[in-house]
Amino acid sequence: MVSLDHIQTFKVFLADKRFDPTCHLECAVICCDMGSLDVYLKIPRVNTSAVNYLLGFLVKINNRLAVMRLLEDPLVNPSFIENYALKAAAQNGYWDIVSCLLQDKRTVVDAETKADLDHLARMNARQVLKRLID
Repeated sequence: MVSLDHIQTFKVFLADKRFDPTCHLECAVICCDMGSLDVYLKIPRVNTSAVNYLLGFLVKINNRLAVMRLLEDPLVNPSFIENYALKAAAQNGYWDIVSCLLQDKRTVVDAETKADLDHLARMNARQVLKRLID
């Protein structure tokens, strides 16, 4: 019996044109190491929308390493859907991810996004202060 590691198994599935790689991006990131993400990013059938959606998902689960890896990919648009990833990171208090996204030159912060980030920062500061006092 031949034993394949998970990366080799993904490659076998991905070679089959009936397999839609965009349906399994989240699982690859959650269940496996960064090698799975790298395999998916090299597949031409993985489109820009799927990769941008994945960025928002990774932010919501606070996977900083995967966010940083994804930002290395030229397909990624950190400002996708009105800076969804940036706002989600700020809303959840993931300031290290906010910093990563803001450092990316492709992130476009307009006046509305800046106001949203300011508001979210103040809300998070109040929550932290309340926890310290209680």
